[in-house]
Amino acid sequence: MNVDPTPALSPIKLPLSVLGALAIAGGLIAATLAIWNRPDPWAGFWPATLVSLVAGLLSTLPLLLGSRLGLMGAVGGYFTAGAVRAVVSIGGCLALVAWWRAPLAPTLLIMCAYYAAVLAAETILMAKTLWNLPGTTRTS
Repeated sequence: MNVDPTPALSPIKLPLSVLGALAIAGGLIAATLAIWNRPDPWAGFWPATLVSLVAGLLSTLPLLLGSRLGLMGAVGGYFTAGAVRAVVSIGGCLALVAWWRAPLAPTLLIMCAYYAAVLAAETILMAKTLWNLPGTTRTS
């Protein structure tokens, strides 16, 4: 029996980690906006939150699929997830700015904070998954 030794990402843990990262980032962003006490950035908070939620969850699909195809598939899935997240995040924010008349700068800046949170969550899980692969060596 020929079994691929590459551990796959958990289809439950990855989306939950992304949702957790988005929730933490959203809470920190909302606290910052509340302290700042200006109405303008709040108009960009909800569109950026909505788009980041969709982009974050969509970016988990290439990671989950790629992690089942070995090391090269995992790397390809990681870069594909980044591209999906970038296209959906930027395109979605620009679309909502046009349709909802949300302010451009706050929407895109808040989206960047969410993007960084999702990137960190995905990177940590991918690194934990790939850390103990057979044939990899660590230097101290």
